[in-house]
Amino acid sequence: MKINFDDILSVEGVYGAFLISGQGEYLASNFRPMNDLYIHANGMVDICQHILDPINWPEFVKTLGKIETLELLFERGKCYITRQDPFYIIVVLEKYAPMGMVRLFSDLFFLKLISSKTGKNKTLRMEIK
Repeated sequence: MKINFDDILSVEGVYGAFLISGQGEYLASNFRPMNDLYIHANGMVDICQHILDPINWPEFVKTLGKIETLELLFERGKCYITRQDPFYIIVVLEKYAPMGMVRLFSDLFFLKLISSKTGKNKTLRMEIK
């Protein structure tokens, strides 16, 4: 299964994203090209690659418990963590990135991921009154 973070990474101010299973297994990650990141990240890249990579993911997921959405604020950026069973996505972004767009694309990412995993194409319909 190919995991595509392109929609999330297209949001201005997003540096990268991680996908973690509900058991804490690291599944995938993707970051913007390094030349972009070093120009704009002001050190947040170091947080992405040197702090998040060596995390004990099973313990991290256990610590989150039943939390569905979490924002961690740092001096130079933030992490948006959201869960839709059986997955977590961690998006690393700058302080002033548009969170509405990040939430929207994270939700769409989960819909695509879950429908591709189950092999069913789900169609979302909204009745407009």
